[in-house]
Amino acid sequence: MAVFDSEADKYDQWYETPLGNFVNLLEKQAIYSLLNPSPGETVLDVGCGTGNYSIELAGRDCIVTGVDNSKNMIEIAKWKAASRNLKINFVFADVSLLPFDDNIYDSAICVAAVEFFGNRQKGIDEIFRVVKPGGKIVIGFINKNSGWGELYQSDYFKENTVFKYAGLLDIDEIRSIHPGELIEIKKTLFTPPDESEPSVEKEKIYAKSNKPGFIAALWQKK
Repeated sequence: MAVFDSEADKYDQWYETPLGNFVNLLEKQAIYSLLNPSPGETVLDVGCGTGNYSIELAGRDCIVTGVDNSKNMIEIAKWKAASRNLKINFVFADVSLLPFDDNIYDSAICVAAVEFFGNRQKGIDEIFRVVKPGGKIVIGFINKNSGWGELYQSDYFKENTVFKYAGLLDIDEIRSIHPGELIEIKKTLFTPPDESEPSVEKEKIYAKSNKPGFIAALWQKK
């Protein structure tokens, strides 16, 4: 059974909370500012989960393929897409062996999933393999050295949640990924995980003293 199969039914509940909704907003602003997707663009969403990004990208008239190794997550994503009359190709597969030809996608995204790759380097290399030369790869990371990173690496989370399987990265580790193709890095989510009433105004204040909880990076395949 995949790590997230047991989480699938309740996964989207996070986005319904004030903090979860705010975190989702900040992360998407960072991801989309780097991806800048165009209608008709073929996009691969790696670790698509329940389709959070896939569904939005399809709504922007992108041609989307979502891949995940959790059958339960994929089934929920399919149901959500169908309920919105969106055509998305959801594929159950292991990221370390993507069932796609070389150089076929205009771009790829992977948000808060690299941390859970069984073979991180192989998975990342597979994402690069299937993107066309000149195409964009945008990956979103939970920053290891942040309040959010500390939370997810705490004893409680390591013992009682899927984060027992996670390996978080810091900014230097992110910069070491395909360094010759790295274009830009964006930092966001300075708001700490114990903030009960998050807001854009508070985020600006926290940015003066806190480390970013989320880092998005853009690569352009050579």
